[in-house]
Amino acid sequence: MMMNLLVLKEKCKQIYGKYDKYIVPAFKFIFAFLTFTVINANVGFMTKLKSPLVSLLLSVVCAFLPSGAVVAFAALIILGHIASSSLELALVVFVVFFVLLCAYFRFAPKGAYMAVLTPVLFALKVPYLAPFIAGLTMNVFSFIPVAIGVFSYYLLKFASGYDKKLGEMTTTNIMENVNYIMDGLFNNKAMLVYMLVFSVSAIIIYIVRKMALDYAWLIASVVGALVNLVLMIIGKFALGADINIFGIIIGNILGLVIAFFLYVLVFSGDYTRTENVQFEDDDYYYYVKAVPKVSVSTKDVRVKKINAHKARRTAASPAVRDDRETKDYDDYQESYENEEDRSEEFIDL
Repeated sequence: MMMNLLVLKEKCKQIYGKYDKYIVPAFKFIFAFLTFTVINANVGFMTKLKSPLVSLLLSVVCAFLPSGAVVAFAALIILGHIASSSLELALVVFVVFFVLLCAYFRFAPKGAYMAVLTPVLFALKVPYLAPFIAGLTMNVFSFIPVAIGVFSYYLLKFASGYDKKLGEMTTTNIMENVNYIMDGLFNNKAMLVYMLVFSVSAIIIYIVRKMALDYAWLIASVVGALVNLVLMIIGKFALGADINIFGIIIGNILGLVIAFFLYVLVFSGDYTRTENVQFEDDDYYYYVKAVPKVSVSTKDVRVKKINAHKARRTAASPAVRDDRETKDYDDYQESYENEEDRSEEFIDL
């Protein structure tokens, strides 16, 4: 299986290197369209904004903009839908999004996919994959888009329930509505546990995988899984959060599986050929550990088709048979004459 994955990696690299100018915009378009579709399906309060045509046009724009554009447009769509339902909720969400997006664009501007992928993983019931993917593929600030994704998921859940709650509320006092919103958003113990634990796990995974250790990626994944498991259990019982222990265990096992595939497809160092190099200059001594990459060359196999019918017909041709018989006779005659000459020479001796 390892060899097949390495061959697949090389083929993907070749295809990407040849068609990257088409693959990148296409991926951004698909990524953005799926994101906007999921948002509209969960909080589609504004009819015009929910139109597939709007999502399609925004996705085309995002295909030619940096990846952060997807996060910005997603935040605006969420705010637009929520504002059409509740101005108080939209105001609170705007303030929170402003703080989170400022931190995102300042420290992790390339983590757009994690900010959007995290709520998708929650919807698929595998949220524990998020810290593994972030810690293994991003920098130390990877916890920021992960935290944004966790908050976005619980925000969408709260917003869809809040719209129904407004119809049941007998009071229209703005302050009471704001207090209810603040309590629903920031007193959600499960959300706080997920944000804290995923952030810590992503940071630890990143730090360990950057160490000069053999199989650092795999060690980082195992350490991250243990930290994730222990902290989630502590958070569940300490804060009384509504978290499924069975889901924690299965989620971390799946996280380790994903980490292994990322190790093969992204890193894949050959630690059996590790070299430790030492050199110096006028000011410093340098100790370098060199780990060669695993690479597999894909073979270009070409099959040449031979027309067997034509070959048989040519072999059976009378002209060809005559030529062959004549050539065989001439060769035999020449060989006989040479043998006679050698016999005469031997007799003379």
